[in-house]
Amino acid sequence: VADAEVSFTTKECDTGIIITGTNVANADELADITIPSEIDGKTVVGIEDFAFADMDMLTTIYLPATIKESNTNCCYKNWEKFK
Repeated sequence: VADAEVSFTTKECDTGIIITGTNVANADELADITIPSEIDGKTVVGIEDFAFADMDMLTTIYLPATIKESNTNCCYKNWEKFK
C-alpha cells in the first residue's frame, strides 16, 4: 500500500514536534510514508525510537529537511530494508 492519508501520533519538545507513531488502522500494510515538515503549525524535528517498528511492509520514508533527530531504532525490525 502506498503513502496514503497518514496521521501521526506526536509529542512536543522544546524545538517542535517529534513523531511517535502513526494513527492509521492499516499502518502495518503501508509501504511508503511521508513525514510532513509541520503538524498543526509546529515544526517536525524528530522521530522517536520504535515509531515505525511494527510497520512490516515499510520500505520508504520521505523526510523533510526539518528533521534533526532520528536513528535506526525508529524502524527497528525493518532497518535492513533501509541500508
